[in-house]
Amino acid sequence: KDLHLEHIAPQSESKEWLEELYGLDKSLYPDYDSLISSVGNLTLLDKGLNLQAQKFPFALKKKEYKKSTMAITRDLLEIEKWDQETLNLRTKWLVSMFDEIWSTKPSKPKILSFTDWYQSQ
Repeated sequence: KDLHLEHIAPQSESKEWLEELYGLDKSLYPDYDSLISSVGNLTLLDKGLNLQAQKFPFALKKKEYKKSTMAITRDLLEIEKWDQETLNLRTKWLVSMFDEIWSTKPSKPKILSFTDWYQSQ
């Protein structure tokens, strides 16, 4: 109950967030709802911090993320921009880490932070 599910790009679209995600390619703007609903756009954030961050641009949200108790959220501090490509890569990372953590095959999972995984791409 002390954590909220944070949408990095907010659920309510704005001109600033459309441009942050897609640049000036307005043909992609209709995809906003679908993109922000993907798992790569979600993180866990302490309740009070989520209320502070809400619709801020990514650079300002990172100031709140820095205060988070959650490593998965603090990991976002190394990301320079939050655009469609980064969001899609984070979705792929979460899927691959899910497979590592929840695999039914006996093995020692190789869990990487998003930053480490991202840099290896």
